[in-house]
Amino acid sequence: MSKVGGRFFDEDIVEYVRDYIEEKYDLDLEDEEYIDAYQELFERAEKAKWQLGNQEKATIAVRVGSIRENVIITRAQFEEIVAKLYRRTEYVVKKAIKDAGMEASDLDKVILVGGSSKVPYIEKHLTELTGISPSHEVHPDLVVAQGAAIYGQQLMASHRGQEANNRVIHDVCSHSIGVVTVDPVTYKKVNTIRIKRNSALPIENRLPFRTAVENQERIELCITEGEFAEVTDVTIISTNDVILPKNLAKGTQGEIHLLLDASQLVHIIVSIPSVDYEKEFTFERSANLSEDEVAMLTGIIADFNIN
Repeated sequence: MSKVGGRFFDEDIVEYVRDYIEEKYDLDLEDEEYIDAYQELFERAEKAKWQLGNQEKATIAVRVGSIRENVIITRAQFEEIVAKLYRRTEYVVKKAIKDAGMEASDLDKVILVGGSSKVPYIEKHLTELTGISPSHEVHPDLVVAQGAAIYGQQLMASHRGQEANNRVIHDVCSHSIGVVTVDPVTYKKVNTIRIKRNSALPIENRLPFRTAVENQERIELCITEGEFAEVTDVTIISTNDVILPKNLAKGTQGEIHLLLDASQLVHIIVSIPSVDYEKEFTFERSANLSEDEVAMLTGIIADFNIN
């Protein structure tokens, strides 16, 4: 994940206040007994972030036990805090432009999206990066909802067989989708990307495979989201225990058919033609598996030589 959202700005402000209180009063706001005050601090950090958008300093009140402290944070301090977050933002922008096969000079307009884009530091540096002063014709807090409304109107018009005001919107896969397979040489589990990020939706892909052992009874099919080969570097979307037919020979050929629909739901069909076997299901997103759980996955070997 890119981790450049507004919540991360708030977390950095909270960290600044927490360090200030710990240094001055030798008190850790993350201790369980101060949990209520610590949670309130996030709300105050968010308000301070908005204040620093149009004034030079903001005050964050900390009320814990006998402590009554007003922590002052200046815009200069805030900009120093968020500089690392901006660098992540800049990386994401550069990557998006590169993935589109464009240069910054090809851009016609830069539109700010989301509340944190109103931070002056962000706008200033995006202007330097792109050479374009960001547009203020749409409100950063409303632009996502407006875009969703336009997209919804297009879908409704398409459903009715009507033209959608000559607007064409193509949804794409936000992250690559892959399958955990076994490298045939090292027998190490790896992430095999099958649907690349930014692919237009809907999209499908077929991955031939062969069973790894004699009489293999099951595979725990693991679907991933991410751009890397190492399983520990990607997100596990979901796993599904697929019970195989009995008495399969080692190397029995099968196929995993992945379909990513317009709603970005992952549909899976596992088939083994030689025994007339087919299993279909849809993956729901789930929390990431631990490394130990990943290590326990039953293997399948991707076979890229099967036509």
